Amino acid sequence: MTKAERPRRVLGEFEVVEVREVEAEEYSRLAPLLYRPQTPKPGERRWIIRFEQFNRYLREVPQTELSDVRTAKSVKPISEWTIVGLAYIDDQALEGIRRKAGGYEEGSPVTASPMTSMLALEDDIKNIKARLSQIESVLGIAKLPFSLSHECIEHMLLEIGRYLGSKVYTADPSRTCGNVRLIFYW
Repeated sequence: MTKAERPRRVLGEFEVVEVREVEAEEYSRLAPLLYRPQTPKPGERRWIIRFEQFNRYLREVPQTELSDVRTAKSVKPISEWTIVGLAYIDDQALEGIRRKAGGYEEGSPVTASPMTSMLALEDDIKNIKARLSQIESVLGIAKLPFSLSHECIEHMLLEIGRYLGSKVYTADPSRTCGNVRLIFYW
């Protein structure tokens, strides 16, 4: 990965975990988490690259110092490449860059970016929704017959505890879930 300013410097390396094309609406929603986001027109699509385990090199290496570093297939050394942002390199070039950088911060990758966290959270939510749908179909219900308010969750926990034979307690038995009062048993 390089900074897009002159002179270009190689900062570190990372692992790409997902590349996907998104609709303009989703791209706009993710824009605050993106580096230099564009403004897509309605109906346009954009590519999103999610990465993890960014390892910053011990020293930022100016591209000009890479005059003796090449990929196995490149004719020109990396110092002569025009790098717009991200560039794919092979293990041969990677080892040359690591040598110039003095290695990278071993075992201390930068934590997940907000975008990575948000996309992971979206994946978790999709998985939870899918699992809930499966549970509902197994139980034969299409939708829960009550809201998932604080009181209704508390009611469910009280009922589960009572069913398991525990002594259950609520701080405010006057609250209700729908038309059912929260009760406790000793």
